[in-house]
Amino acid sequence: RGKIRGADNTRKQRKILRESKKAVGRRLKIIVGIIVLSVAVISIFWALGLPALPKKNKIAVIELRGELITGEESIFYTTTGELQRSLENARRDTSIKAVVLVVDSPGGYATASYEMYSMVKRFEKPVVAFVRGAAASGSYLVSLGADMIVAHPFSEVGSIGVYIELGEPVPVEPENVEEITAISSGKFKTLWEDGVLDENERGFLRLKVEEAKNSFFNIVIEETELMREKIENVEENIENPWYVLVEGGWFNGNKSFELGLVDKLGDVEDTIKQACELAGIEYAEAEVVKIEPPPLGAFENMLYETPLYQQEDNEALPIYLG
Repeated sequence: RGKIRGADNTRKQRKILRESKKAVGRRLKIIVGIIVLSVAVISIFWALGLPALPKKNKIAVIELRGELITGEESIFYTTTGELQRSLENARRDTSIKAVVLVVDSPGGYATASYEMYSMVKRFEKPVVAFVRGAAASGSYLVSLGADMIVAHPFSEVGSIGVYIELGEPVPVEPENVEEITAISSGKFKTLWEDGVLDENERGFLRLKVEEAKNSFFNIVIEETELMREKIENVEENIENPWYVLVEGGWFNGNKSFELGLVDKLGDVEDTIKQACELAGIEYAEAEVVKIEPPPLGAFENMLYETPLYQQEDNEALPIYLG
């Protein structure tokens, strides 16, 4: 009986072993099938020329175009909110090593321009500004926040200055006024409430313009190698570029490079190479990606459907860098 029981146990063990081998074989077939299918799919993607896997190092391109305004979103302008969201996306993406800011803008509101300048200057990754069309006034101020400015030789750079737009013609001599629209606590609290802009009020506005202009030039001097003595007490002479600069004129890329308003001349590819160099990565290995500001939700769009909502609510006259 002992021998019979031993034979039965041996047969059971052999049966279990055979079933185990079959199970392992089935699993191996499944694994091999998955590998073959994966190779086939990758081969099809390669044959069709579909995009390869993302490269490790990226250079992000952010555009600064149109008038610069405060706000969240606009079809026709660049807003502070859009630039902030784009830079935040570039900051969070660890594969993005540097940003190229492509500039083509006539400028805009002083508050918006300075806020954008501060955003760019505070950004912890390298930023290289490329002046494709125009870096005029406020957009030049934003460009100054970058680590380097590269300008196209035929771009326009400068227009450093400010102005206050009154919105409508205002008489400079007293005249009969049928309606009074406001009563203010001081002469300069609400300008031309009596329907005219007298000499004192014009002087007050000129003072505000000069203050803003001086603040603008202080930033230019701080961010470039422009010598203060070059622009102080400059003689009126249209052939003197420093006079032209102080009076709000602009220059092509070549002349702006000669004056030290930009760091280098080149095109967008040259700018990307400079960004790679500042980031310490190889140009040949870098992938260039364009960052668009993420759209707002439906509720936020309803709140900000008027592009100039912040400026229109301001009591004071807006100052333009444009």
